[in-house]
Amino acid sequence: MADQEPDCEIDPESVMSYQDFSIKLLSTSYKKAIQGFYHSEQPVISDECFGEWMVPKSEQFNNFVLELYSDPMSTSIEEARLAADNFVDLHYINRDSCQIKKLTDDYYNWCLNNLDMCAGYDEGFYTRLYQNGQEMFAAFYDLAGIWFFENDLCYTDAQLIDEVGRITQDLSALASYLIGFDLDFDLERKQRHIRKYDFWTQVNEYVDSLYEQYYYPVFGDEEYWGFDEDYFFIDEDSLFTFDDYLYDMEFPTYEVPEVPVFELPEYPAFPTW
Repeated sequence: MADQEPDCEIDPESVMSYQDFSIKLLSTSYKKAIQGFYHSEQPVISDECFGEWMVPKSEQFNNFVLELYSDPMSTSIEEARLAADNFVDLHYINRDSCQIKKLTDDYYNWCLNNLDMCAGYDEGFYTRLYQNGQEMFAAFYDLAGIWFFENDLCYTDAQLIDEVGRITQDLSALASYLIGFDLDFDLERKQRHIRKYDFWTQVNEYVDSLYEQYYYPVFGDEEYWGFDEDYFFIDEDSLFTFDDYLYDMEFPTYEVPEVPVFELPEYPAFPTW
């Protein structure tokens, strides 16, 4: 006999709107991911990050866009300015309150200072498994409990969001332990700001040097697949031009035969009366 769906009694007041649920899910997932990546016992990101202040600003912006699409002549310059301000707030307030710059600077500086671990070519992987075994087992144990034993079929929206947050925190912590990231979340620590392009350029140069040192002497130039390639995507228009994709060869030419010309016979003139 097939398992029947449980008869859940969920309070209608606990059901969130689609917009509220989406914002709350995004907020919880992001905060828990950062908390797990820094191995912190307490939340490290403020409640303003993807907070409830987004709801009215998002609603006004979305309504203005819909109105602009359906009847642009009915919109006013005041509504347009308010929508533009809300759009800017949604980006910059979240960027600052979510500490995106700090997180990027922390990771970029740590990675460039530990390129062997960051690029995955160090010999300390199993050592990290041994040293962080207790913490990693706790994360695995929590994930296994959620996957195999936790019955969430009758969870409320808030309980489902909390469950997703736990999963995100565990996975983020495991990833951090595996790569060897060991920084704590310290707002007083000032890191050198590094552009994304400069960061990936240095990572690619490091990986190139490894292949040049270990792969090229063994397999030679013909078998070496990475000398002139980037292993990670670099967002720089100047790197690629149309000429890079042109074949350096002469295309064959063919002589097109002449189309025969036929002379039409003369028709007899129609009789006149």
